[in-house]
Amino acid sequence: GNPVVGAKDPVVSSYEEAVDTYNLALSLRKSGSTKWNLQSSRSHLMVAVRVMDSVQERGKDGVTQTKEKLFCCASLFDLAGSEEHDPDGSKQRNREVGGFV
Repeated sequence: GNPVVGAKDPVVSSYEEAVDTYNLALSLRKSGSTKWNLQSSRSHLMVAVRVMDSVQERGKDGVTQTKEKLFCCASLFDLAGSEEHDPDGSKQRNREVGGFV
């Protein structure tokens, strides 16, 4: 199960299904304009990709079973923007560094 309340943990079996699922997740994100960005994410996005491999294993009893084993995994995070109101420009350097990163 997924430890994040309300998070989905879909299973897909093709590239097309994976792209459709990813696009659905993107469509559910909140975004808005700020003083510094025309479009800025207002919600976080976490995508965990686990690629499984089916392996045939023969048990001690001689019966062959198919088991899934983890082949590889990747986690992607896109955190919501954190622009703040800065009337005197004192945080300009932070914004410049943030834009570079």
